[in-house]
Amino acid sequence: MPVARVIAALLAVTLGLDAFVVYGATVDHPVGVVEAVRRFRAAPSATGGVYFYDTVGYERVDRLGIRRDYPRVSARIVRRDGCAVREEVVLLREHTETYTSCNGVRTGFGTRLTYFFVPSVTDLTCDAGGACRDERHDVTASLDVTDEGAGNAVVGGVTLPCRRVTVTTLLSGSNAGGARRELCVDADGLVLTERRSVGVVARSAFVGRVVYAEEATFTLRSTVPLR
Repeated sequence: MPVARVIAALLAVTLGLDAFVVYGATVDHPVGVVEAVRRFRAAPSATGGVYFYDTVGYERVDRLGIRRDYPRVSARIVRRDGCAVREEVVLLREHTETYTSCNGVRTGFGTRLTYFFVPSVTDLTCDAGGACRDERHDVTASLDVTDEGAGNAVVGGVTLPCRRVTVTTLLSGSNAGGARRELCVDADGLVLTERRSVGVVARSAFVGRVVYAEEATFTLRSTVPLR
């Protein structure tokens, strides 16, 4: 086994949730159309599809000067099953996010980040009041959703009406900080545009305070999904 992978595995055992920010990989793998559709088809009972977004942005950690730029196009896999909606945002194979809701109410969200083969995972469950918790990783969060009123978004050269929503997330526990997501969503809740800013401080007994930051924008390319 390569030395880098052995070191990463040992750090994962020692640091748990914080391991990804200690030994950072710079090898990134965008997810193409074929793989994104395959992921959607893995849940055959669901309806929905795969949507693609023009993407500009990056993520960065302050240890070792690690920065990853996002691909110009990213995928969002949307599955609908009754009232439940599950969105899987695929920025890279090393960075995926999930958002779940029922009848428009957020029921959970999570992130999986991988640096040098070491995954960092959070998976929070939310109540109707916007209080969220991941017991396993000692992370809590509060969600504040603000309706900013009617707006418009340009999708594939066509101007579409949307609802502007700002989602503010405050984290505490083993990770502290927050995120601000400015969304423009259609009547079915599909994200037409998103602008986000994330800043999180992770605590580690091994390296101390580590800062993760993310800035990105997303614009839907077409309202017709691939299935």
